[in-house]
Parts: sequence; C-alpha cells; structure tokens
Amino acid sequence: MRALSFKQLFAICIGVACSISFLYGQTPDQRVIDSVRSQFLFEQGMIALHTDKPTLAYYLLSSSFNYSPSGAAAHALAELTQGRMSDRSYEWGRKAFDLSPSEQRYMQTYVNELLQKQDWKAAIEVLERYRKYAPTEVEAAMLLTEIYIVDEKPDKAKKLFDEMRPLMIDTPYEEVMHQIRFKILQAMGADLKEVRLYAEDLLKSQLRANPEKAMSGVSYLLSMGDAEGVREIVNRLPEAERNLPSSRVLVTTSFMIEGRRTEASHEILQLLASGQLTPDEALVTLLPLLQRETQKGVLPREYNTVFEALLALHRDNYDLHASYVAQLYGQGDNDGALKYLYKLSQLFPKEHPEIWSALIEERLMEGDFSAAERFIDEGLQQYPKEPSLIVYRGLIRMAQEKYTSAKELFLQALQFTPAEEHTVRAEIFSHLGDLYYAQNSSQEAFDYYEKALADNPKQINVLNNYAYYLATEGGNLEKAARMAAKAVELQPEMPYILDTYGYILYLQKNYTLAEIYLRKAIENSVDNPDSRVTYLLHYTAVLEALGKVAEAIELLQKELQTNPNEEITVRIEYLKSLKK
Repeated sequence: MRALSFKQLFAICIGVACSISFLYGQTPDQRVIDSVRSQFLFEQGMIALHTDKPTLAYYLLSSSFNYSPSGAAAHALAELTQGRMSDRSYEWGRKAFDLSPSEQRYMQTYVNELLQKQDWKAAIEVLERYRKYAPTEVEAAMLLTEIYIVDEKPDKAKKLFDEMRPLMIDTPYEEVMHQIRFKILQAMGADLKEVRLYAEDLLKSQLRANPEKAMSGVSYLLSMGDAEGVREIVNRLPEAERNLPSSRVLVTTSFMIEGRRTEASHEILQLLASGQLTPDEALVTLLPLLQRETQKGVLPREYNTVFEALLALHRDNYDLHASYVAQLYGQGDNDGALKYLYKLSQLFPKEHPEIWSALIEERLMEGDFSAAERFIDEGLQQYPKEPSLIVYRGLIRMAQEKYTSAKELFLQALQFTPAEEHTVRAEIFSHLGDLYYAQNSSQEAFDYYEKALADNPKQINVLNNYAYYLATEGGNLEKAARMAAKAVELQPEMPYILDTYGYILYLQKNYTLAEIYLRKAIENSVDNPDSRVTYLLHYTAVLEALGKVAEAIELLQKELQTNPNEEITVRIEYLKSLKK
C-alpha cells in the first residue's frame, strides 16, 4: 500500500473537521479549521525537528503558530533558534511564556535568554509573574533571589529567602540555601565578622550530625579567601570536634590557600596518624586535596611525605604508586624516581613488565649500557618471555654493531609475541628494518618495513624512515611522498617528520610546498640545534632552487653565530660561489 502524501493527509484532516461540524448541524468554524491545521503542522514540525531537518521544522512550526498561536509551538521555535538566531529565539521564548506563563519549561527558556542579555529587570518580572502560579517552587525562587542580588536589590532577596528558607531545610537545596545566605550577607554590607559568625553557628550546629552540611559555611569563607577566619572558627571548637577529620581537612585547605605547604602537610600527617580514617577513606578524602595542589601536573615536594604515607596504606594500588613516580619525574628528581621504580619492581613482580622497561630506558638514555643490561637480566628473571626486554637487548647489540646477535634477539622477541599483538610486532619488524639498513642492505630493510606497516599502518617512525630512505636512494618518489604525508598527518608538528616530507617534495621539484614544510621544521626545532642543521641544509637547497641564494646565505650566517658547524660553513661557501 502506497503511503499518503503530506497534502493528502492535510486534506483528510480538514475534511474530518468539516464532517464533524456537519454532523452537529453547524457550518465549519474557521477557528476549528485553523486549530486542526495548526495541530497537524505542529506534529509534522516536531517530526522534522526530531529527524534533523531544522529548516523544514521552522517552516512547519511557524505556520502552525500563525494558524493558531500556542505556547508549545513558540517554545519549540525558541529552542530551535537558540544560538544561531538569538533575536528570534528571544522573541519566540517571550511569546511562549506570554501564552503559558505557568509552564516551567517556557519560563526557563525565556529567562535564560534574558540572562544572556543581562536584562535583569525583565528576568525579575518574568520570575515574579511565574511565581504567582508556583509560589512554593524552590528553584525559581532561588534563581529570583540571586538575580535580586545581582540587580542590587538585597532587601527583596532577603525577604524572599526568609520566605523560602523553611522549604529548603533538610532537602537537597540546603547547601544552595547557605551559599545564597552568604551572598545576601555580603550584598547587605555585612562585615567579615558577621559572615564568620554565621559560618561558625552553622558549623557548631551541624558538625556531628551532618559534617558535610556543616562544612558549607566555612567552605564559603574559604572561597572568599578568608583562610585565617576558618582557622579561628575551628580553633574555638571543643577539642574532640576540632580533631575530627572534617575539621582537620578545613584547616589543611586554609593553609593550602595561603601557600603554607609545610603546615598543610603536617595537618594531613597528623590526621593519618590519628587512625580516624580507614585506608580507603584516607584516599578518598586526601587525594583530592593533593590533586588541587598539583601545579601543571606536578605536586610540590612538600607533599611527598603525605603521598608516601598514603602509599604505605595502599601497597597493592599499582596506579597510585605509578602516579607517584610520575610526580617525582615532574619534580626533576630522576634519581628518586628510579629508586622508586626499582622498589615497584619488587612490590609488583607480576603483570607489570613496563616497570623494567622504564628502568632500562632511563639507563639507555644516559648511555649506560652496563646498567641497562643488569636491569634486563633482572627483568628476564621475572618475565623470561617478555618481548620488550629481549628487544632492548637487541637494540644494545645493534648499537654495539653486533648485528648477528641483534637479529637473533629481535627474531626471538618476535616468536614470543602473539600474532594479534600487531603494534608490538610492527615495532620489532621496524627494528629489523633499521638493522638491515645499517648494514647497507636496503632491499631487506624495505621488506621488513613493509611487514611493519602491514601490522601497523600508522607506525610513524617506519613511515618517516622508509619514505626518506626510499627517496634518497632513488626509489619510488610517489610512494615515498604518500608515506611521508601520512606521517605528517599523524604528527603534524614533529620537526623530523616535517623535514622528511619537505625534502621529498624538494626531490619532486615541488619547491613551493617544500619551502612551507621545511620552514615549519626549522621553526619547531629551536631546542635541537644538531637536527636543525640538517633541516637548514635541506631548506637552503630549496631556496637555491627558487633563486633565493642571498636569503639562504643570510639564514645560514645567522645560524652560524649561535651554532658553529662545519657543514654550514661549507654550504655558505658553496652558495657564495654561485653569486660570482
């Protein structure tokens, strides 16, 4: 059966309306017809809205409103035009509210539009009108109270607050209630002493029955930066209440706000020593405090003793231990991080070979092959078939130019790597490719690079190195350019990757694009003068091809002032000879 068209459905609806009027012996009323039209268009408009057809939805809903104005159509149009057409959204929101001032959704949409315009007077009028229909609704009353405060009407705010306060006690709104109370006190010009008294009364009345509720007052003082006031209030509490975990956390936070880390650390350690918190409670309570003190991902050293005390309570929490290692590195304490890593290798002798990888990499970066070998030996005692440890030994043999031994180790690591571990297999294949290329066996190297990319097409170093080697050895430049472009797509800011792509573009005689990528490689390599020399040599080759010899000489001479280099000197002399 063929579906009826939009026009046919519309005609049927009008026909039904006329038939009903005829049955009752009445002439069809235009208002009835318009109402049916409006309802039909509204329903079709909502379908269009929910099927992501905003233009059609706007046409249908506005037509519905024109036939028979309704709050529902106006509200749907207000939401549809939010953000994109703010003036229209504002007008539709106003119409929806005017038609149905008791509807909460319409009020909220319209008030939000008014608040964005910072039209406090109109927002107040809307909320006051709405509250005639919902005088006990807390959310609208509290919003109106806050707007009164912003619009500098503290007396009205206080009157409404006092009226609504009984409805908020012992409800989820109570914390908001106290926050607004503090704002009213400030708005009415209360001095700091009066604000502190309110916070203290709240703390004393609720500290034992409901510590979280009690904290809301002094927490507000902390948000005002009144750390001293918080400590004064807590110090006036009876000793038993002063030593409660919630009280100590407040004092700790007050010290943190003032940057007094030693005192804050002392408070936390005293709390841990009191035994009032279980290990899990200690973690939940104290870790957020430490995270709050973390600056650019690094925890100040003064809190290391606190972190270590938490770690002692959670010896089996590997992630927590690992995060402490990261903190030590962030603090620049590499020796401390290494010692702690070694401690972790004994605490977690199973399922964490990455600990040994971190230790080995640290030694390799220092060029200490002997220490790295010792760590490899210890690691293999715990994980005798761990591919990563075998690969590290292969890399050491390769650096020592013991290529046969290195190859055997890489192949052994490959045997221990499951077929589904594509990323690991790709890495091993890439090392085998590098090994053969180091021995001037280009074709064997390229074969292994192909295997690496088959396992992991996004292996960036393989894409980059394979592309560069292929291009510089007179291979397929198109293929090299595709691989280099993919590497740039994956790491668009990495200088050596930009250099490879730029140099291949140069070999393809695409000098304009080559200049762009090589210039970016140079700009991104300020902290790496050795690599920067290579990028400059490639870049000046492009400038030479573009006839910009003087610019190339000037650039190299400028680099020579801060980075003396024989290759640069030779290149300058060559470029000067071209000008003769």
